[in-house]
Amino acid sequence: MKLRISRWRFKDRVVERLLLLSGVLLIAAFGAWFMKARSLDSKINLGLSIPSRALTFDTAVVQSGFEWTLPVSNKGDETVRVLEFETSCGCTKLEPTSCELQPGETRNVKLTLDLTFVKVDPGSLAEVLFNATIVPRIQVNHQEVRGVGWRLGGRVRPLIATTPQVMTFGGSSAVIGSREQEMVATVRAADDISDIQIENSSMELFGASISAREDVREYRLHVRPVASLPVGEFGGTVILRPRFLDGTSAPPISYIVKGEKLSEIDAVPPIVNFGRCLVGDRSAKRVLIRSRIGREVDRIVVSSIDGLRVSPAPEPHGEGGRMLVIEQEFQRAQAFQTKLCIEVQMKGGDASRVELPVVAYVVVK
Repeated sequence: MKLRISRWRFKDRVVERLLLLSGVLLIAAFGAWFMKARSLDSKINLGLSIPSRALTFDTAVVQSGFEWTLPVSNKGDETVRVLEFETSCGCTKLEPTSCELQPGETRNVKLTLDLTFVKVDPGSLAEVLFNATIVPRIQVNHQEVRGVGWRLGGRVRPLIATTPQVMTFGGSSAVIGSREQEMVATVRAADDISDIQIENSSMELFGASISAREDVREYRLHVRPVASLPVGEFGGTVILRPRFLDGTSAPPISYIVKGEKLSEIDAVPPIVNFGRCLVGDRSAKRVLIRSRIGREVDRIVVSSIDGLRVSPAPEPHGEGGRMLVIEQEFQRAQAFQTKLCIEVQMKGGDASRVELPVVAYVVVK
């Protein structure tokens, strides 16, 4: 019995020693991996270097092609191959995109920033902060690793501030028919801007002009849609070109103009809806045809289709418009949908056209 206990104690000691040895081996392996990783990290951090002064630009104006130089040095004792420079911002472009640096070598990497992506307040001239991260993906000791990145930062300032930020011809300011209409935006310039000119605009949509106010660093931007602008939504840009005090041209700035052009003729209601009807029913609806700018309607010609009967209402309308009576006798079950083409002659000779949708849902009794 004692011998048996002794043998079991012997086995326990063997197991304990095996466990201890396994633990020592595991710690050693982890230590070797850690030292290797630390050594690799050391190579990444100390091998590639950019001076801190090169990672900060003072102040740049909003532009699509701001250029900056990054001197990348290899301060290690091994050749480092940069497979790619990754960036945190799609507005950043680097050249070359890859390179190989010998120990002690420095390579200038050209950085181009599209600062039009920076979220400046279009109504303010205040500077905003900009930053981006540049990370080298490198090959060291036949291993591909993502290195420790550098943080590039600076300030971005707008050259002009506009009010409103976007010019919109809409709502009560919508363009109507052939009526001439103009909107004006206020443009404030930075202190180092001497002049602002219009370089280009969407001339097929609108004309634009700009004028300076006396004794104030403000301008008035006038925009007027062209008479031939088609009915519907429109959008374009006015390209403004500021000029610095020394006479050099500043980067161009796009000012957005959008809106909607309405036909002068307004139909009330805009859709004739007979609703749910029975086969054999005869129904009539009234529609007012009028000018949105208050001109008097002289004559109306309607192209009637699908069996609709259109006639003028017996009573006159007091707003200068014309009331139409639209009648239909529904002969069969169907989902009825059509359009009336209406040509309207205004007092003074102008003519306009408008389409009036007509719908109904006809069922059997």
